[in-house]
Amino acid sequence: QRLFVTRGTPQHKVTRRHRHPSPGKQCVGTAPRDSNRQPSEYYGSHQATTVPQVFSIFAFATTGGYTGSTSFIVSCQKEVSVTAQFGYPFKLAASSYDVPNCGTNGSTVQHLTGDPSSSAEFFVAVGVLAFLYSAATAVLYLAFDRVYRRSSRGPTVDLLVTAAFAFLWLVSSSAWAKGAADVRWSTSPSTLVRLTAVCGDPRYKCTAGALPHLGRLNASVTCGFLNLILWGGNCWFVYKETPLHSSADAPASERRGELPS
Repeated sequence: QRLFVTRGTPQHKVTRRHRHPSPGKQCVGTAPRDSNRQPSEYYGSHQATTVPQVFSIFAFATTGGYTGSTSFIVSCQKEVSVTAQFGYPFKLAASSYDVPNCGTNGSTVQHLTGDPSSSAEFFVAVGVLAFLYSAATAVLYLAFDRVYRRSSRGPTVDLLVTAAFAFLWLVSSSAWAKGAADVRWSTSPSTLVRLTAVCGDPRYKCTAGALPHLGRLNASVTCGFLNLILWGGNCWFVYKETPLHSSADAPASERRGELPS
């Protein structure tokens, strides 16, 4: 840039002239971009990966960090509160609680029923892997766009992986929805009362306590199916980057080898 000062007026007039870079040269600090792409196309793919990142975090965080408890009250000579703790990975058979022996001294150790840990761990694993992949593709879209579009291999592999994650979200969310329902039934205080032997004795009374707070598990199932929709929709954005979309948009005359008039 050059500054030209013109005198002879009450105030100095300063004019600024900009030197434009010559053709073929590029300003320092600007990233190379494809001239055929609109600015919205650069950030559309980035936004399409940012939203799944957020919902992937919600999905595995609400499941992996969950802990809860359930309880009921046994009335023998006195009222005794029985509490069972449980949490991720929801190996309920390993969660024990002590039930008082009303006829004699001491207590009996019992365990929760069910083991939906495999579906919970699978759901969390899909969420973590989906987050890592979406973060990697966001960096690829923004920093290495030319490398990504240099050949058709990159978009094609991206389409296959995105479709695979959409399928994994379908399977894992369905399995975890069934697992969360099993957790809800197994940890219900009324279920514990029915499965406790001392509660079947008419001489003693058992009262179900408050229901455990399972709102986070319900939210995780909802986030799982939302991720299914998001990753399925991302398949369309990635598909537009592949040669399959280009060939589908080509005119019929070009596909037959004819020159347009």
